[in-house]
This record gives sequence, structure tokens and C-alpha cells, in this order.
Amino acid sequence: NFTPLLLCKAVNTLGNLYPDVEYAADIRPSANVRGYAFKLKDGTGIAAVWTTDINVARSRKKGPVMRVKFGQPVKFFDINSNERSAPVDADGTAVIQLTAAPLSIKAKDVSKLAKALQEAEVEDAASDVQVTFQPVAGGGVRAQLRNTTGRRQEGKLKVGADEFEYSLAPKQARNIPIPSSGSGTDDCTLMDWSQKFSVTSARGGKSSGSWDMKYFYVPQTQGMPDWEKIPSIPINNYAAGAHAPKKHKEVKASYQLAWDSENLYLRVCVIDANFADFSENWNKPKSSQLLWEHDGSMNVYFDTAADARSKYSKNSDDAQASLLVRPDESGSYDTNDYVYHFAPTRNLKTGRGHVWRWIEVDHQLADGVNMPSKEEASEKIGCQFKRTQNGYEYIITFGKRYIEPIVLRRGATCGFGICLHLLEKLDGGKTLHTGVSNSTESGVHTDSNPQFWPLMILK
Repeated sequence: NFTPLLLCKAVNTLGNLYPDVEYAADIRPSANVRGYAFKLKDGTGIAAVWTTDINVARSRKKGPVMRVKFGQPVKFFDINSNERSAPVDADGTAVIQLTAAPLSIKAKDVSKLAKALQEAEVEDAASDVQVTFQPVAGGGVRAQLRNTTGRRQEGKLKVGADEFEYSLAPKQARNIPIPSSGSGTDDCTLMDWSQKFSVTSARGGKSSGSWDMKYFYVPQTQGMPDWEKIPSIPINNYAAGAHAPKKHKEVKASYQLAWDSENLYLRVCVIDANFADFSENWNKPKSSQLLWEHDGSMNVYFDTAADARSKYSKNSDDAQASLLVRPDESGSYDTNDYVYHFAPTRNLKTGRGHVWRWIEVDHQLADGVNMPSKEEASEKIGCQFKRTQNGYEYIITFGKRYIEPIVLRRGATCGFGICLHLLEKLDGGKTLHTGVSNSTESGVHTDSNPQFWPLMILK
């Protein structure tokens, strides 16, 4: 067991084992194994290897076993500089139990050491090929296989009753159309695709899971669309919270989307017989940023890379992985996600509503130092609020500058979430705050859950 017991000594260990080293090689024998090889001043080599599996780091599962045929004498050192040993099979293969802490391996020939580690056999080899599914612009669904390692991967992908062989060079990705998949490309019509899949590596590893996604196609227009010609998608997933009463405010709401080369257009229509006035909240400090404190306020979300679902561990049949909502942290946004907040006018009459960008993508994804500020986004994003006979509606115009790196062109795909805040005034000056969204998971809020935002595809 190479798990460190005294982390305070780790820095000293690294200083002693890796003094004035020269980089030699990157080591990635498996998706969840990382390593680097270095040349020491005396010409010998040293390498560090560890597992990046977050469940191993959190002691929720045992680290993978790596089998390496070094072909030269080696020495092992743990993170506290203690010399360790590994059992060796009859054919000279060392059997190494990896942990989240780097294991240092010394050898005379650094090139030979790096090559042996790169060609190591890791027991979770099936995870070396990442599988994701996405709808395509012309209709249907495709699988994308990505080799996450530095060695060639071969095997079979099975999706439902269909089987596909693959052979992927290091870091290569390949798209595979799934026959008879999808339900057409009707405008603003929510579609559902669910399928079981498995990956079998030629090296013997196997993994399986299921993929469930909802998606819709967004029609192209020239300028502000004729909304009467575009179908609407209901917003009907309520998230009331554990302590909310069984009977709470409900509304009838829907949304529509369209796009052209300059703008993404969004219309939200709400029928609400009990639209409430919370204008006193505008007197609070920073009220222009706390837009959710108003009945009928709205969150709009973009997963610009459409990658949240691929990071969601529920796709895997691994019972240990299912303990996590996402592999990085439980419920979180990526650096490619936006969250915009909108609110009605202060007097709840027709006019320009309020906008605030709550979460933004990394600025390097959105024109770098020229990325629009929160204040510019608040001023320049169109937000027309309109009172109707039985409720209200929003028409939002996102200029392309405010949703980068999304590119407004046919086939562009991103995650799209929307949530309406529903506030009620209770006795004693209390407020009941519930919400309704387009989350694809029943009873789960869209906040911090980009894996549950349906995908939208520009057609």
C-alpha cells in the first residue's frame, strides 16, 4: 500500500528525489493514470506515476493495478521517500498498486523506463476510450470515441443492438453515426434519446453504461422572428425544496428560440394569475445583481461546449462513480458555462427588464481581454418585458458577443437551461420561493446542474 501517511514530508521528498531534473516524457498508459519521466544530472532516470481517479483520492474505491515489464532494475519510492517493493510475476512483470499519491520509480535508462510505463497494462483499460453521444444538425445521433491515452486503443463499441469496431491512435477522436437514431429535426420540439452502450477493449477491459439526453432544434431566421410560426417548449419541472408546502404557486410557461448570424433570440411566455409585487427588494444593496428576489425573474444557462453530460458519472454503471454528481465536484459549473439572470421592470409594467451575468466562461474563450464586462452585458443584451392579459412575457436578444464561444452557425450545439423564480408572500412577512425549469431530471433544479440542461442544435 503506497498511500502516504505523512503529507508534510512530501515537499521534502520531491526536492530530494527530483533535484535539477530535465523533462523526458509524458506517460499516459490509461485514462486514469498520469506520469512524467525525467533525466537526472547523473544521466539516470526517474518517473512519477499516480491515478487521477477522484474516487480513489476520496477513498471511495481502490486504485487501479498497473502491470509493467521494466526490462531493467528499478527502485520504488513513496511520497515520503520510503523505499518500497512490488511483486514480480514469473515473466518479470511488476504488479503495482497505484494511489492518488505519486509513486517515484528510479532506473538507469530513462527512455527505456518511460517506454515501459507507457506500455503498461492497467486493469481499468476500458475507460481509456471516452464515449459521448450528441445529436447532429441533419437529424439523428452520433457517438464520439476519444482515445484519452498515449497509446493506440482498439476494441468494439456496442450501442443497443449495433456494434462498431474502433482503432484509435493516441489522443485521436472518431465520430460514428448511430443508425436509425433520433426523431427528425422539427423546430423547437423536445426530443428524447436513451440507449445502453458498452465498450470492450481488445486488451480485455470492458465498461458499460446508459446515455439519456433531451434535445431540440432551433430554427434560423432573418432578424426578429415571427414567434407565431415557431412551436414552444413547456417549462414544467418544479423544484420546490424540501421544506416547501405541498401546495405552492404554479404557472403555465413555455419558451421559444431562433437565431441568425448576429443574434440568438429567446421568447418566454408565462400565464400567472398571482404575479406578485416584490418591488421593495429594489431598495436592498446591490439589488441590480440580486434579480432572483423578484417574482417572475428568470435564469438562462448555456453550456457552451455541450460537455456537461459527458462528465456526469450517472452515465456509468460503476456503482462507486455514481456516488458523485460530477467527477470534479458535486454540482458545479465549468469554465465554459454562462448563467444570465433577468427580472421584470421595477413597476412590473411593460418596458426594458433587468439583466445581470451571474456566471461567465473563462475570458480566454470569449475574446480574451476584450470580453464584455458584466456591466456591458447588462446594458447591451436586449430584455423586453411585457405584461399580458393573464401574465407576462420576455423577449431576450443575445448578441453573438455575449454568448461566445458559441458560434451562430448551422450545427452549433450547446446545453440550454431556463428557470423561472416563483415568489409568494406569506403571513408574517415571510416569502415562499419555488421555481419551475426545463431541467431534464424530475424535481431537480437547473442551478449548478448543467448535466440536466437539454441540448439545443442550430439548424
